[in-house]
Amino acid sequence: MNFQQFLEKYNGRNNVGNTPDNIGQCTGLVNVWIVDWLKKSFIWGHAFDWVNNYNPNDFEFILNTPDYIPQVGDIIVWSKAYNGKYGHVGIATGTGDLDTFEAFEQNDPLGSNSHLKMYKYANVVGGLRTRGNVSDSQSIILAQSDAFIAICVKLQTPANREVVLAELDKLIQMQDALVHKDKQLLEAEKKATELQKTITDKEGELTTLQENLRILRDQVVQAVADNKLAIAEIKQLKEDYQPKPVLTGWRLFLYNLIFK
Repeated sequence: MNFQQFLEKYNGRNNVGNTPDNIGQCTGLVNVWIVDWLKKSFIWGHAFDWVNNYNPNDFEFILNTPDYIPQVGDIIVWSKAYNGKYGHVGIATGTGDLDTFEAFEQNDPLGSNSHLKMYKYANVVGGLRTRGNVSDSQSIILAQSDAFIAICVKLQTPANREVVLAELDKLIQMQDALVHKDKQLLEAEKKATELQKTITDKEGELTTLQENLRILRDQVVQAVADNKLAIAEIKQLKEDYQPKPVLTGWRLFLYNLIFK
């Protein structure tokens, strides 16, 4: 049985699925294709989980690169960002180009039956392609590595060793730059703390100087008042002082005669 026969059988049907949980879901239609028609292992989980949950003996993952055009039968996997919840899966019909492609799916829009729909590549993570002959070359083995695929998905780069290593090198350089900036920030914070302590100490010294100045000002005011009082007393003494007349000759004779 080929994909065209599968399409003719299920196109327009409602609630396609092979478990109580996936009936009517996008994963239900695709799991029927996987299990009943391809005779491959059932894939568990939400749609966005399929890039990690598929059996690598059954499928190889093809990352959505700028030159990726889905082949007929490819299982297209959308990320959680597609609908903000569970992602989406569908089966490519082989119709498409670098801008759009056609998929057979259900439940998009929500609750819809199995039907054909044209899509753009936004939020498409990649496709699961039925495994055929496996090359022994290092690049193919690396491209089929789940860890490598996960890195490609995270970096949003093509499944190319050199490209991925270049991107990782950029991330390492960015991390080193951030560590350097963190050190500079710590040093700046240390200097700011020291300056704040210096400011606090100077404020204490200024407070002490202001208090001493207030005391000196009070002492000056008191000294001025005391000085004014002394001047007034001296003035009064000058006014009260009556010097004795100087007597000579017959005046001295009479004074002595009368008062002595």
